[in-house]
Amino acid sequence: MAGPFESALWLVTVPFSAMFTAVLSGLFDKVELELGLQHYAEMPWFPLFNIMPLNTVINLGYIGLGLFWCGFTSTAVEQGMFKGRDCLLFYIFNIMASCYGCVQLLRILSHHVVWAVLDQWCTLPFFAFVVVWSLHLIYGWSSSRAFLILMASIMSYGLTLVCSIGFEITLGIHMVCAVASGILAYKKYPAAETLSTLYQALLSCSGFVCLKLFDHRLVQVSSVFKVISGHFLSKICDIYQIHLVNNFFLDLTLEKSATISVEEKPNVFRRNGESLSDESLHDTPRRRRDT
Repeated sequence: MAGPFESALWLVTVPFSAMFTAVLSGLFDKVELELGLQHYAEMPWFPLFNIMPLNTVINLGYIGLGLFWCGFTSTAVEQGMFKGRDCLLFYIFNIMASCYGCVQLLRILSHHVVWAVLDQWCTLPFFAFVVVWSLHLIYGWSSSRAFLILMASIMSYGLTLVCSIGFEITLGIHMVCAVASGILAYKKYPAAETLSTLYQALLSCSGFVCLKLFDHRLVQVSSVFKVISGHFLSKICDIYQIHLVNNFFLDLTLEKSATISVEEKPNVFRRNGESLSDESLHDTPRRRRDT
């Protein structure tokens, strides 16, 4: 029987393979994309290779962070910190992070339309999974609900075929839904110091968007941004955002487990009391016979 990590790997690989196949078919060849070095403020200053070193290396951060949290999840499972589907959700989210890093790395190295489309497309279910995770904490697990949300997210990329800013529109909707669901999950389980993590995640998300949008304009402020570009800094914000999301859901998951444990205590005492009373009833006749 497959363990939670193997199950998570399978659940990420299948939809990603379907998306990859759709892109290879040429379905999204007419989507408006930013391809080529001219779309980045960083100069390709690395010797012998026509690449942007910082914008290239930073993508390894996604891969490393995803592997780190997968390792953390394995340790947490061994220590009994996670129950039920909690470990599966952590695995899925962080395998997605590592895959996302690989896709972005291939895009920045090749500037090929396939990886550019996948870079955009993979962003959407990433945010949608935050919604799935939040609703799991609030209402409990539902496979059909998770499937519908993620399928709607994946299919929403089709808006890019009918609108030049289709990706921006659907990404904005995904971001709003992720933030709203995260706030609702926090209200359900208001763990200590988690609100600070939520604020930091929102700030990191804003930094990710703004620094990426103002990549070229920052060069007009200082030539330093030709090396340490806005795009590079936006990726740092994005990686930190993923780390904060993990911390956020870790706190909420532990808070939920603690709340459930507290709620179960009266039931445990009640069951113990009932069993003791039953034993006393059975013991009474024996005592009478003994006397």
